[in-house]
Amino acid sequence: MAGRELKPCGTHAAAMRHRRRGEPLCEECLAAERKHKAQMVARRAAKISQAVEEHIQAAPSDSLRRVDRREVLLQIFDVLEANLHQALPQSVAGIAREQRAVLAELAALDGDVHEDTQETVNGGDPLDELARRRQMRVANA
Repeated sequence: MAGRELKPCGTHAAAMRHRRRGEPLCEECLAAERKHKAQMVARRAAKISQAVEEHIQAAPSDSLRRVDRREVLLQIFDVLEANLHQALPQSVAGIAREQRAVLAELAALDGDVHEDTQETVNGGDPLDELARRRQMRVANA
């Protein structure tokens, strides 16, 4: 049986190979792993957005569509919030942007568009969360 060609360092496959073998990850593999995780979060968010649109288009009435859309947007926000707390620092800004977009849509549905739509449901700005995480990393280093 002919051996398979191993993917070079700097790819997600190489990072997984290093982990399986218990080897330390090189900088290129670490960067590839971070990029892969960010892509997975983006794909998940895109699938959720597509599901929301399909769900809304299938709704029979406008009033039901409004209720369903609000509920689905709240669920998307919850998923993004969970991802924010597990995300790599490089992914936080993108997730925060998605959260702000969801909050803006919620505000538009409720008819009260405010300038403070960047605040999360918990009352904090996701970028403040990023700053807090950085401070914790520096303090622990």
